[in-house]
This record gives sequence, structure tokens and C-alpha cells, in this order.
Amino acid sequence: MTKQKLTLAINQDLLKKVKDRDINISSFLEIRLREYIALADDIIKGDKSKRTYGDSNPSIRLRRPEGYPGYLIGP
Repeated sequence: MTKQKLTLAINQDLLKKVKDRDINISSFLEIRLREYIALADDIIKGDKSKRTYGDSNPSIRLRRPEGYPGYLIGP
């Protein structure tokens, strides 16, 4: 699979925490985007077994950090 370079703007404090933990942003983002797309595809296909809260927005199924604005925290 060919990869393409991307410029991404990110909060400075968050970037520092990511670097302190040696998180590979590219790999992490690619994995999470694949998960998000898979959830969205399941919902579009009507697979209700993977739906949470009866909402068609798969982002609420993805875990978010405590206090992340605008999102419910997953189980």
C-alpha cells in the first residue's frame, strides 16, 4: 500500500503528551481511522448489532479521553 504525506495541525499540549509517550501519530491515526470507517460501514449496511445508543454516529463508539469536548465516553 502506498502512503501519502499529510500535514496535520494539532494542539501543542496534546502533541507534547504524544511525544512524551512515544506514540507514532501516523500509525495511531491510520488504525483509528480504519476502526471508524468500519463502524460507519456497518451502520450504513444496517448492522444494528454494532450500534451503540441507537445513534447512527459511530464516533460515540470510539473511546475518547476523559473530558474530551462534544463526545460521549465509550464503555
